[in-house]
Amino acid sequence: MSENFFDGRGYPKFKTRQRFKSFSYPPNQVKLEKNKVYLPSIGWMRFFKSRSIPDGFSLKTVTIRSLADGWYMSIRIENTEVPQLNLQDLGQVKTTIGCDLGIKKLLALSNGELIENPQFEKRLSKRKTIRQRRASRKKRGSSNQKKAYAKLARVDQKIVNQREDYQWKIAHHLVRLADLIVLEDLNIQGMIRKCRAKQDEKASDPAPSHGAPGSASSKFLKNGQSAKRALNRLIRDCSWGNLTEKIESVAAKFGSICLKVNPKFTSQKCSHCGHIQK
Repeated sequence: MSENFFDGRGYPKFKTRQRFKSFSYPPNQVKLEKNKVYLPSIGWMRFFKSRSIPDGFSLKTVTIRSLADGWYMSIRIENTEVPQLNLQDLGQVKTTIGCDLGIKKLLALSNGELIENPQFEKRLSKRKTIRQRRASRKKRGSSNQKKAYAKLARVDQKIVNQREDYQWKIAHHLVRLADLIVLEDLNIQGMIRKCRAKQDEKASDPAPSHGAPGSASSKFLKNGQSAKRALNRLIRDCSWGNLTEKIESVAAKFGSICLKVNPKFTSQKCSHCGHIQK
C-alpha cells in the first residue's frame, strides 16, 4: 500500500467492518450443542439448525457469512471411514446423455427431455425496480436509505437462492439419468461481450479534427448493442457457468463422468451422418 501511495496510485485505505463479509475458524475451535454454537471471541449463540451432523463426522473449518437476509454458518465435516467413490472409466459407461444449453429452454437433453428456464430475475424485475426507485429517493446517508437498500439487497438474494436451488436439483437429476454427461464448453464471457463500435467512414472528415466535439469524424453507426443488452441479461440469468460447476461437482460425488465438448455445430450437426444443416 505504501508503494502505491509513493508511486502516485492513490491513498491507503483503512480496514473497515463493511469490507469483510465472511470469516472462518480453523478446526477444533467451534463447539456445537443442540441449537447453540460457541464461536471464539464471540461466545455462545443460538442458530437455526437446518440439518443434523451425522454420527462419526468431525467438525473442520467453520465459515460465518453475512448475506442480505442475515448471517449464515457453513461447516465442513469429515469422516475418514467413509469410502471414496472412484470415477468410472469410459469403458464402464453404460448410459450417456448430452445436454444443449439454451435460453428459452435451459437444457435440451439428448433423450428428448426439455428443462424449463424459470427466469427468476425476470419474475422479480418489477419488484426490484420499485425498490430501486424507492431507495434512490431517500436522503443520502440516512438510516431510511440504508433500510431501503437492505430491502433491495434481499430481492437480489432471493433471486440467487432460487437459482441455486433449481440448479442443484437439475444437477442431481442429470446424474440419475446417465453415467456420462456431455456438456458444451461455452465461452460465456465472449458471448456477453459488448459489440464493437462502428464508425461512419462516409461522413468522416478528411482533415484532422483533433477530437473536436460535433465534428463529422466522431459519428458512429448503430452496432446492435441496445438489442444485445437484453440477450446479455438473459444469459446472465441462466448462469450457465454455475450450472456446469454444480453438474461437475455432483457427478464427481456419485462417481459419474462429466465431459465438455466444443460447442461448434453441436446443434446443427446430424449425429448419424455428420451433415451440418443450419
